[in-house]
Amino acid sequence: MNEPILFSEMKKNEDKITYLLEKYPSLRDSDEKLYATLVTLKEGGGDITKGVDKLKTMTAFELLDRLVFNRYVNYTSMIRCRRLVQNKRIDLRGTSYDRRNDSDDYFRNNINK
Repeated sequence: MNEPILFSEMKKNEDKITYLLEKYPSLRDSDEKLYATLVTLKEGGGDITKGVDKLKTMTAFELLDRLVFNRYVNYTSMIRCRRLVQNKRIDLRGTSYDRRNDSDDYFRNNINK
């Protein structure tokens, strides 16, 4: 029987992002919320409550220091990974994806008429 893998044991960012998009649908349309959740889980060793508590006691300088010295996943890499996951898994796309595509279709069909 396969045991579920804990978030803290996941090695690949793609696995972490897939897990978060499955568990928290509100993260599907917001890179900022997704990144904040990744940082919080990293600080808490996979436990969101511990991460929140740790971040509450951290100074802004400590947080910026960790961002600058790549303690967390790179923001741009996270966005690319989220796009890759959502391209592979249509069920993990957010509501803004459809709105954006509808808007693109409208402009493609009507801009030169």
